[in-house]
Amino acid sequence: MTDRPNFVLFMTDQQRADWLGCGGHPILETPNIDALAAGGTRFNNCFVAHPICMPNRASLLTSRMPSVHGVRHNGLSLSLDSNTFVDCLRRAGYATGLIGKGHHQPFSYMTPRMPRGTWDTDRNTEARFMPDAKQLRQENTEVWGENPDFDMTLPYYGFGHVDHVSRHSDGSGGGHERWLRENLPDYENLIGPKNQLPHDFSRPDAIRTALPAEAYSTSWIRDRAIEFLQAHGDGDQPFFLMVSFPDPHHPFTPPGKYWDMYDPD
Repeated sequence: MTDRPNFVLFMTDQQRADWLGCGGHPILETPNIDALAAGGTRFNNCFVAHPICMPNRASLLTSRMPSVHGVRHNGLSLSLDSNTFVDCLRRAGYATGLIGKGHHQPFSYMTPRMPRGTWDTDRNTEARFMPDAKQLRQENTEVWGENPDFDMTLPYYGFGHVDHVSRHSDGSGGGHERWLRENLPDYENLIGPKNQLPHDFSRPDAIRTALPAEAYSTSWIRDRAIEFLQAHGDGDQPFFLMVSFPDPHHPFTPPGKYWDMYDPD
């Protein structure tokens, strides 16, 4: 066993702080998060660096504001030259892992940010004409879908191990989608609004998925995280693991019993 501390960072996506039991929500029960809060510190005056996803995630990795690291809105890749805190841990001898949603590069085909000091005369210039284009679309859902052998170039912003999940809801991509194709070949007939189970909820972005809970991205991320911890927990090398869940980001597709676990009335 190492005498240096190990770190596990849990992240949920687009979850309000007051929608937690420890945050005072009158209905929701979040016992595991509440237990962490009870045994640790709650930062009640912590504010995000930006209102949307990718700039915040880049700020988390780099400890810099969006105006400095350059990811000012969604669709921009974090520079491959960025020095992240994960890089620092890796150089210090830590095993580093990311399981789940990274979103440090776009999920779809969008022109990556041009290198500093260049001028893009054509706003529609395709990413493939840039020398490092392939390295800037490693989270692209279509790339993962088109090439069954595709995998990320490691280390990825300092992460030496990545089990990647892109997108949200029951239609996630990346490594989870690849796992579904292998283990649940008919999964495409179980996801999306056209295949949802009957319900009387009127909100269009609430979809009662037919995908079993054990095949849902949350379960897949949980299982991959357990595997990482089992592989590194008793070793001599310290580790840092980021476990990043795409939920509860909309569309809302809680599987199985989680659909109607709570009754507001």
